[in-house]
Amino acid sequence: MANSKHKRQAVPEDELATRYGYLLSVLPQPVADHAHLEAFGELSPTQREGLLEEVAPVLPDAWRAATSENPDALATLMRDVLPRDAMLHSGIGGEVARRFIGSGPVRAYFAVGVGSVSIDQQPLWVQELIHHESNPMDAGTMHHRKGAYDAGGATMGT
Repeated sequence: MANSKHKRQAVPEDELATRYGYLLSVLPQPVADHAHLEAFGELSPTQREGLLEEVAPVLPDAWRAATSENPDALATLMRDVLPRDAMLHSGIGGEVARRFIGSGPVRAYFAVGVGSVSIDQQPLWVQELIHHESNPMDAGTMHHRKGAYDAGGATMGT
């Protein structure tokens, strides 16, 4: 039987959008680009084509002509707030946000990248992405070995 503490619960779409926005505000642009690339790469070509059709109305004419459903092109497109907002409000926006949040580049940034330095200050859901335990490993018992300290807190033998 699986431990209920570790069961994943579905995250509502509005919360996915909030988390996605948070990550965009803290991730360096190259990490966000790679996370978008991975998220779009996991979609089917039909899903990517449908997404592009939904965001096309907000794109300037020059962008429409130059943009394709290629994951690289879509990732680059997400650097701009208007297509990103249109993507979030599209029929597949929640799925893209979910894939972005759980992507390898995002996890790596917080697990071993620059983001790992501040992981304790990140929201709990970010810490859970990388299975970070915010409690000290020894739970405060490291210096409570029998014989290491006397009752007054001074080391024995000093």
